[in-house]
Amino acid sequence: MTRYSDNIYSGFQAPTSAASSKSAVTLCKTYNFTGAGSTTAVTRSGTFPPNTQNLSAELFIIANASATTSNKITVSAGGTNLITIDQFGSAQGYAAVTTTSLARFTVIASACATVAAPATNQTNGGEIPFSVTFLPVSADKTGSYQLCLTFNRADTNTLGITA
Repeated sequence: MTRYSDNIYSGFQAPTSAASSKSAVTLCKTYNFTGAGSTTAVTRSGTFPPNTQNLSAELFIIANASATTSNKITVSAGGTNLITIDQFGSAQGYAAVTTTSLARFTVIASACATVAAPATNQTNGGEIPFSVTFLPVSADKTGSYQLCLTFNRADTNTLGITA
């Protein structure tokens, strides 16, 4: 089993960084939400590893709800909203930041480039607790959504080559 503390890389280290193919492996966490026939928010929690960077999101709209649906998902950590996805649910498909008409993404680039660990977690290995909140705007029961959060860890130079 691989753990976050393994600091997973792919490629090879070289005497100079320009000749190195070593790079961090992209990791993901997936969350599924379905319409429950209410407008009550559903919150799920998770933990990012220390040195998390380049956080982004993709939304798979597996089953659309009614034409008037405009749901919302918010990813937050340490009291900061990192990613908000809204205006989705009335059409099936794949949505990401570059996709038009299926969902609107609001990404706080400075917070997602390097996800900061709360000061209280520095003694806990620097892990970063976060939450994903799904807010259905209508009482549809038919909507089904899968959120994929992708990220990698910053290179901490665990191989000891400084060039």
